[in-house]
Amino acid sequence: MATLLRRRDQHDETNNVSADVEASVNGDRFISPDSTLEEPGSKIWGPYLNLADKYDKDLVHNWRDDMDSLLIFAALFSASVTAFVIESYKILET
Repeated sequence: MATLLRRRDQHDETNNVSADVEASVNGDRFISPDSTLEEPGSKIWGPYLNLADKYDKDLVHNWRDDMDSLLIFAALFSASVTAFVIESYKILET
């Protein structure tokens, strides 16, 4: 999504037109597609995306820590069960 959002100065450099308003063929004014991010209702997206990104990173970090703990537990449990199975197998052979 970040690649779709261009800053105003990047828009001006690439298109050499005003980022706010472009003139159409019949002289009517319309809002440029890039300036739709400047509408009052869209100003919430910047802080929201920052907050959501921080929340998602924390969530993934917690998941990773939990998964590491589970993998360590599974490895230790598997080793201990294997030791008991080997000893039990020796007893069953006799």
